[in-house]
Amino acid sequence: MICCLNPDCPKPQNPDGTNFCLSCGIGLTPLLRSRYRIIEPLGGGGFGRTYLAEDVDKLAERCVVKQFAPQLQGSWSLKKATELFQEEAKRLQQLGEHPQIPTLYAYFEENNYLYLVQQFIEGQNLLQELQDEGVFNEAKIRELLSGLLPVLQAIHQQQVIHRDIKPDNIIRRQSDGKLVLIDFGVAKQATATAIARPGTTIGSFGYAPMEQIQGGEAYPASDLYGLGATCFHLLTEIPPREVWLRQGYSWIAGWRQYLRKPISQELADIFDRLLQENHKQRYQSATLVLQDLNINTQLPLQSNVPFTRVTPPQQLPQHTRELATQKNILLLISLGVIGSLIAVIIRMAGEIISPSPDQPYPQQARVNSGDKEARISLGDKILLVSAQTNPLKQAGVRAFASKDFPTAVTNFQAYWTNNPNDPEGLIYLNNAKIGKSQSLKVAVSLPINGNLNNPNDNVSKELLRGVAQAQDEVNKNGGINGIPLQLEIANDEGNRDIAQQLASEFVQDSSTLAVIGLNWQISEAAKQIYQKHGLVMVNTTTNTSLGVGSSYIFSISPDTRVFADTLARYITQKANVKNIAICADLTASSINETLNTYNRSINLAGGKITRTDCDFKDPNFNSSIIMGKAISDGADGLLLLPALKNLKPAIDIARANNSKLALFTHGGMYTIDTLIQGRENFKGMVLPVLWHPNAMPSNPFRENAVKLWHGPVNARTASSYDALQTIIAGLKQAQTRSGLQETISKPGFSTPGATGKIEFLPSGERIAQPLLVKIEPGPISGVGYDFVWVP
Repeated sequence: MICCLNPDCPKPQNPDGTNFCLSCGIGLTPLLRSRYRIIEPLGGGGFGRTYLAEDVDKLAERCVVKQFAPQLQGSWSLKKATELFQEEAKRLQQLGEHPQIPTLYAYFEENNYLYLVQQFIEGQNLLQELQDEGVFNEAKIRELLSGLLPVLQAIHQQQVIHRDIKPDNIIRRQSDGKLVLIDFGVAKQATATAIARPGTTIGSFGYAPMEQIQGGEAYPASDLYGLGATCFHLLTEIPPREVWLRQGYSWIAGWRQYLRKPISQELADIFDRLLQENHKQRYQSATLVLQDLNINTQLPLQSNVPFTRVTPPQQLPQHTRELATQKNILLLISLGVIGSLIAVIIRMAGEIISPSPDQPYPQQARVNSGDKEARISLGDKILLVSAQTNPLKQAGVRAFASKDFPTAVTNFQAYWTNNPNDPEGLIYLNNAKIGKSQSLKVAVSLPINGNLNNPNDNVSKELLRGVAQAQDEVNKNGGINGIPLQLEIANDEGNRDIAQQLASEFVQDSSTLAVIGLNWQISEAAKQIYQKHGLVMVNTTTNTSLGVGSSYIFSISPDTRVFADTLARYITQKANVKNIAICADLTASSINETLNTYNRSINLAGGKITRTDCDFKDPNFNSSIIMGKAISDGADGLLLLPALKNLKPAIDIARANNSKLALFTHGGMYTIDTLIQGRENFKGMVLPVLWHPNAMPSNPFRENAVKLWHGPVNARTASSYDALQTIIAGLKQAQTRSGLQETISKPGFSTPGATGKIEFLPSGERIAQPLLVKIEPGPISGVGYDFVWVP
């Protein structure tokens, strides 16, 4: 066989003797550089393809050929991609003949493509080994560390930082079982300045440490973080990107809870240090890790070795306790509140870091109680149950409840420093800083389940991050006309009756100037109370009826019909799809309304809905039969309207579709779970959204959010940020309930936000044009597929 070298060729394999590719028609090259015969593609991506080849000058010895053919737009991106490819060749040449690094054979240009030829390593990478053999035990992890650390030691001595340590890039060589480190495509000189443009990510999400994500900086300790994240993946079968996408870097504080098999305390301590967020607190060299391993490996790896799964929730690891103590001391010094240093140290050690047994932790908010006050908190109770709930946060809550605000600030600050992805912690910190001072108060009502494994709590965090960021920014800039902003969190549990109870509480509290609602169905249940008592509510989502008859209700999101109209025009005009089959979850009331809206919009745009009967909740649901019926009905497009809590039927239909019909869906599917669960089945699916990070590159929200939360944010965070920005802009003009409503209602009112210019119709509906995104393969999300903006 002869392989076509066109990187876009869908079927590159051709019979021997063929001169032109049977698939794409491009002329074939029998021998690259008159020496390398390409056998078959090994993989591909945005920069080109990698091929298995044989060197005819070396008795047909197998090798790997990397072809550089980037599919990038923009001169900077192309220049950067070229630099990275050239750098890989330089690094491989620099590292010479290390037995556990592929040898560089050649680097050249031919037919306008750059090529890199290197040694072929036959074997499995560690991700494949994990999939075949299951989670690693301690013995295998120690073997990995002892085998790979000397390789890192060697490359770091050559001033080379790999920057992409992960299981995929570590191969166990078949011939001798040794581990080989591959893919130096993003490696760099340790002494060089960062080559990444601001906002550019180097490495793989989950495995890349903070310094790489934020600014492209890299140190030996950066590779050691990647090694620690790799070990976490192999010990748990959980890709670090999955916990990173949901928690940012705060996952590393509680990594032990995910262990599938126990490991010794000694090895756990090593991982604690490998996975420090601050690179200065990690091991600074592979040599230091090896030294600690040499001490630990003297212990027999047998059942009598002490094992641990998780650090007890009321106790921090010793090094973390010491670190937190040091940070608290520094904070107190900076605040000038130390009367006697020894006394304060004793107090912090005895009370702040380790509350005494006779001082019970604050009671968790009773989210299932009928007591309205148990659902509301400025900082005196924890509503957002999460892995970040620890003694520092508990001590801060207790101090806040007793109105000891300096101590609350000390504890919340120490907690936030080590858990910078918890929005509740940041809100409580800013509220504690206000203390008894004058403030302007806004309530935030959202559903919190109180179950660590419930997806609602992830949604709650996403929503709270937006308002927490807006509060933090305005208070750091001097507040609203010099007065700080205070946020009150309330748990409505997603229950209409509870939402009404909370609304009654808010309107009776004269200090509450506005409310942010995060679910239109729940907000609609309470809107009459807000209207009657004249309290502004800004909601992040909406529907047609939310603002009807309510001059105090405003929505950050345009009406559902605006999203439906945008998608319908794209379907019928740009995608040229005229006959649409619709599959929906007809048991969900919100989906029923969405279905009616999309029916209307598609018809108005000139499309036609087929007669295909497709209900995801039908007990006789059969995706293959439905697809056959849709095609026989003349459908050339398929609109999926699933409920988010159950994507499986939609995935089944998409799989049965197998790219026959164009796929579309509603904006509620704009979540990471859609990418994780749908993957290749949803490839090419288009949906309307309010925000995408690439649509407004000059908007500072995204960059500021990544810096604050130490990880990416999504549309929910952007929308809740804009809800509070709306209220902040209004309060700058008038600091009464009626004055706020009049200000936001004025025809000329507008304010900049994460999702663009914020302005409203007289009905309170947002004036905005949705965007379109498409699901395509990509590296940004860390799950293999991304939402790509459709300009």
